[in-house]
Amino acid sequence: MAAKGKLLASAPSLDGIKEMIGKYWYSKEIVLQKTSDDTWSVANGKGLQKGYKVVLKGGRYRFEEVPETKAESLLARIDPK
Repeated sequence: MAAKGKLLASAPSLDGIKEMIGKYWYSKEIVLQKTSDDTWSVANGKGLQKGYKVVLKGGRYRFEEVPETKAESLLARIDPK
């Protein structure tokens, strides 16, 4: 089961959600990469942004912050990069 994300922004189109993400991060370099039928990973000028995703739900694109799982948190403490 996928982790439930905290809604940060929503828009009716991919271009619209990219614009909203750009405003959220004060950046014009937003790239969305499709990871499944209804999910995109998010990158900006600093690279892939772990912990964020775009999801198509109910006809709208949702920019969400995804909480770390306990396993990811433990791994980060053991092997910080």
